[in-house]
Amino acid sequence: MNPYRILEVNKQSDDKTIRAAYLALVSRYTPDSAPKQFQLVNEAYEKIQNESLRLSYELFNLTSEFESPMGVLEAETAFSHKRKPLPFRTMKELMRECTKI
Repeated sequence: MNPYRILEVNKQSDDKTIRAAYLALVSRYTPDSAPKQFQLVNEAYEKIQNESLRLSYELFNLTSEFESPMGVLEAETAFSHKRKPLPFRTMKELMRECTKI
């Protein structure tokens, strides 16, 4: 979820512009007519509503879910077949493997 895309603003937008976009979208997507969109708009606004939250989002990409171009579900399953069991069972075996290198 990209909060900038949801609120239809760019990363250089100030607090007033973001709030205006939020209010416009909240009036368009009401909880009764479009509850999912209303929730997405609220979540997006919570992430970037002021400068400190935007900075945190930009620096750490603090999201509640894993984002990828493939999407959440596809990203989780796309690499699951590549998981292989570790070649050691105990810490001693791990240390032995590390000292061989």
